[in-house]
Amino acid sequence: MKKNNNLHLLWRSGFGPNLSDIGDINKLTAKQLWQRIKDNASTALPEIAPSNSFVRDNYSKTTANELSKVEKDEWGRKIRQQSNKDFREFNHQWIQLMVHSHNQLAEKMSFFWHHHFAIRQNNSLLQQDAFRLIRKHALGNFGDLLREVSKSAAMVLSLNNQQNRKRSPNENFAREIMELFSMGMGHYTENDIKEVARAFTGWGVDKEGQFTFNRKSHDGGIKSFFGRSGNFDGDDIIDIILEQPQTSIFITSKIYCYFVNERPDAVRIELLAQSFRKDYNILQLLDHIFSSDWFYEPQHMANRVKTPIELLVGLQRLSPISAIEEQLQYRTQRLLGQVLFNPPSIAGWPSGKSWLDSSSLMVRLQLPQIIAGTATVNLKAKIDDDRNMGLSNPDDVIRLYERGRIVPNPDWDNWLSDNSEANITTSIVLPTVSQQTLLLLQEETRGNKNDYTHSLMNLPEYQLC
Repeated sequence: MKKNNNLHLLWRSGFGPNLSDIGDINKLTAKQLWQRIKDNASTALPEIAPSNSFVRDNYSKTTANELSKVEKDEWGRKIRQQSNKDFREFNHQWIQLMVHSHNQLAEKMSFFWHHHFAIRQNNSLLQQDAFRLIRKHALGNFGDLLREVSKSAAMVLSLNNQQNRKRSPNENFAREIMELFSMGMGHYTENDIKEVARAFTGWGVDKEGQFTFNRKSHDGGIKSFFGRSGNFDGDDIIDIILEQPQTSIFITSKIYCYFVNERPDAVRIELLAQSFRKDYNILQLLDHIFSSDWFYEPQHMANRVKTPIELLVGLQRLSPISAIEEQLQYRTQRLLGQVLFNPPSIAGWPSGKSWLDSSSLMVRLQLPQIIAGTATVNLKAKIDDDRNMGLSNPDDVIRLYERGRIVPNPDWDNWLSDNSEANITTSIVLPTVSQQTLLLLQEETRGNKNDYTHSLMNLPEYQLC
């Protein structure tokens, strides 16, 4: 039971166990392991940045008054080309951090907030700046996170608030900050959207890609919102949103459904939300969840389909490799249907069984052997209508994991030799696999622990966490 609880905790608070974790799973209680995870979370997350500064150095040329439209368009084309390269680099950097970082909790929460604030932005400078804020506040105060990401140039531009002016208000950002980022659909009126849009007039982006407030464009009139009236600006609106009990319920519910169970428990969520709304401390909310006895109840174990990123990262943390070449990392994500920094919409990615379609399931079930270099797969990547991140035509057939493009993990063989088949089994999957299945695997692999381990990762049960 101790080992099951710890494996459950490692998958929910991070991206599963790595080779060095396995020895401690039997030794530590879940509370001791959670304390270690929290201790590791005290380290600040490193910033993800491109090696090339072209986009940052030349962003202002796309808005420079002294340049003609043709010249601005040409600079825009060059910046898009470099941004595509930067995004692949961001993607690879973050995957490596997810795989190797000791601060698994903060990386997992960054991943959660990356889905929550699913910004569609083709400029790598603006996306980088917004993502820096997400990582900065991933375990901090939700109010600070909401306010700073809302003021990021990536958010302002992607939701058209640059065009939100007092004589021609644009309601896009006003609607989404309530529906997607704070309270959820159905907890505000159409008039609330109009009043909030008026308050956010003047929020924009300067020539350097930084947030700016243009007072001339701001509607200085009286606005009414949730029973209060005043000359509100965007910061005032965010303050009022944070005062609403529904905000803490909505955020707590999303965190509960992701980290505990996709079937929400209204009573439990309300109790967690009451504590959360006192100071919006994200780490404290997670502490309440992961240190509770009910988190380890059987109905909460192995009940979530791993997202493609969780599956891909988890395999690399506990597999015969330590790194996959950048282009192949990205192409695998395309085949599985989840590419970092490229959400399908502002609402983020799907969840649950939505990940298990006929296209991606074949890749999922073969992924352990593909990563190990013992199998290849020829499939078409999913098409993205907005950007293809600089890769070849999306209809091209992609061949994964050609030999020589993965880096072996030198600790793999030692880990196999130090562990029995029973220990390997419980290190990889929760105890939902039948004994008959395990006996068949043992017979098929004939004592070869390497093949046995990959066969375990091929099981449908490994798709769950």
